[in-house]
Amino acid sequence: MIHQTKKLTDLKRIKYSINGNPNYLLSFDGFTIRTKSDSMVNFSITHGMIGKDLLVSYHFTKGGKAILDYVNTKK
Repeated sequence: MIHQTKKLTDLKRIKYSINGNPNYLLSFDGFTIRTKSDSMVNFSITHGMIGKDLLVSYHFTKGGKAILDYVNTKK
């Protein structure tokens, strides 16, 4: 798992999970991280985070996609 501070440049809501929960694509200066389906962290993401430094933790799938594990605004 990778832990970093990154500035959120774009946030895109993508297709809901099969259970109706939100999913997002978070962009950080050309680097994109996707949220996990049905993860509680998805409910803490808001458009008010755009332009702010965020503490993020993520991992890579075997296919090389970055998946978000944790996000919070930097204090």
